Amino acid sequence: MMTACVISVREYRKEHTFLEKVSHDDMMQADGSAISGFVPDVSSPLSLDTEGRVTLTAETAPVNPATPTQPQMRTLQLSKGDTLQSLLTEAGASKEDIDQIIATVQSKYNLRRMKTGQAFIVTTQNATESQPFQLKNIEFNISDKSVLTVVRTAQGTYEAKVESLTLKPVLRRIDGRIQSSFYSTALRQGVPKNIVQEAIASLTYVMNFQHGIKKGDEFQILFEEKHDRHGKVVKTGNLRYVSFTAGKTQHRIYRHTNNGQVSYYDDKGRSIVKGLLQTPLDASKMRITSGYGMRLHPINGYNKYHKGVDLGAPTGTAIKAAGDGVIIKYGYYGEYGNFVKIRHSNGYETAYGHLSRYEKGLSVGSRVSQNQVIGYVGSTGSATGPHLHYEVIYKGSNINPMSVKKMPSVQLVGKDLQKFNKAKSEIDTHLVALAQPNTIAYLPDNMTDSTQQPVVG
Repeated sequence: MMTACVISVREYRKEHTFLEKVSHDDMMQADGSAISGFVPDVSSPLSLDTEGRVTLTAETAPVNPATPTQPQMRTLQLSKGDTLQSLLTEAGASKEDIDQIIATVQSKYNLRRMKTGQAFIVTTQNATESQPFQLKNIEFNISDKSVLTVVRTAQGTYEAKVESLTLKPVLRRIDGRIQSSFYSTALRQGVPKNIVQEAIASLTYVMNFQHGIKKGDEFQILFEEKHDRHGKVVKTGNLRYVSFTAGKTQHRIYRHTNNGQVSYYDDKGRSIVKGLLQTPLDASKMRITSGYGMRLHPINGYNKYHKGVDLGAPTGTAIKAAGDGVIIKYGYYGEYGNFVKIRHSNGYETAYGHLSRYEKGLSVGSRVSQNQVIGYVGSTGSATGPHLHYEVIYKGSNINPMSVKKMPSVQLVGKDLQKFNKAKSEIDTHLVALAQPNTIAYLPDNMTDSTQQPVVG
């Protein structure tokens, strides 16, 4: 019979220590007969869940302290205020063993580099009547390429070695339903921060994050991970696919490399990258504080035509170039404060006002690429608070920046479209294989085409 429970690391250690003290006499009734039933063998492998708790799966078995116990593997995680010494002490290791282990580890690795959250795979053997408690070995990743292992020798000493870390490529699919914002909801679902930001950056081309998202909207994300031999996530790879359903409209975006250039495309092979970004700020940090058109000026107190949109964001938020182009104005510019203006192709220009500071290395004549940081949000010039004043000019006339989504995009054709359709089919195959939300697929190390199927786990 298998039983499962979830406990904290410290609760596990406390309970584990208590159970180790249970003697053979404790398991006998007053008449000398053995108590019927079993107690959990808490030495079974355990792992940490996403909230830092331990998931323990224990196979129930009779307790017989005279029988040599099997080595037990468990994961310990460094919490704030913990040290390797405190973890090993709570695991039951003797001071002599701990001193040896720490000295051995320090000969290969600087323990000061350990950070909160560092996980250690510890193998122990519980004490019996014939042998004392032993810490057999300890293993932890010291980088995304190396693992350090400390092993107890037959002589009772410890030896350490550093080995290359073999990582297993994995695809993970996560589904979610919007509760407050896309950013916070995706994080709560377990999507890594960098993947959420990449998904937002791609969706910004096809959606208005200020007005196009509502509670209850659904999303689906497929991204890469690298796991070590114990199934621990060591590294996060790339976003492979994101879909977002807003009302009756579904946006499906695929990552694809075309002629050496990585970009994102819709399901028809059209690049989602428009001529200009709709909003040149991180959508998770901004809000529209003033729209395009006539408005009551917040400082002068009279109606005035607003040539752009104001995007409220914390001081210091990075401002990105809305498209490829050349800087034609750079410096302080009256009520705009610190100001940048960029000339793009096809008659377009963009302007950015109230910057707190500029990105280093730029000046009039500098070439910039789309998404390149050009400055940071501030409140210089005439401003009631930190925000970006953002304008789009087309052939000399200001237009609503929110209308740039109507600009045409690149359509793949011929062999390029065939290659995209093959890559799209491969991703779709993975999505079907991972039909159950929040699952993973272990991929072949040399997976290169859709004929090789993922192994769902």
